[in-house]
Amino acid sequence: MSQKDFRGISRQLEQAAKRAPEEQRAANVSSVQAQIDAIARGDYQAALAHADPNLELEIFAPPEFPWIRHARGTEAYLAALAHNFGSVEQQTPTIHHVMTQEDTVVLFGDEHGVIRATGAAYNVQFVHRFTFANGRLTRVRIVAARNETK
Repeated sequence: MSQKDFRGISRQLEQAAKRAPEEQRAANVSSVQAQIDAIARGDYQAALAHADPNLELEIFAPPEFPWIRHARGTEAYLAALAHNFGSVEQQTPTIHHVMTQEDTVVLFGDEHGVIRATGAAYNVQFVHRFTFANGRLTRVRIVAARNETK
């Protein structure tokens, strides 16, 4: 499994955590950063460090992505991470804005890369919403749409 270069995202989240006005909001941003760093290393188990056992994943994306789009529970989430990140290559995400609000961290950005199964290039805009309860990640919702401007 190849590592992914998400250093830019990690730096942006680190800065967002420092700017967060409340301790819990900063902790939530740091939790998202730790998850992304673990995914970049290919350590999907470590990505679950701050996850609630009933964690839910929901993805809305173009049909050409052969992803697991719904998962509930850490084992199903772990399987979705491995499958979904394994289905793309040359993945280059960029975060344009990080928003925090009480129990929520939202990332706005875009990403380009290649779909491994077809070799087709992709370019999408995305919103990733991470929801927390009692310091534990409870839900991840991702919306991605083709970016026709590039």
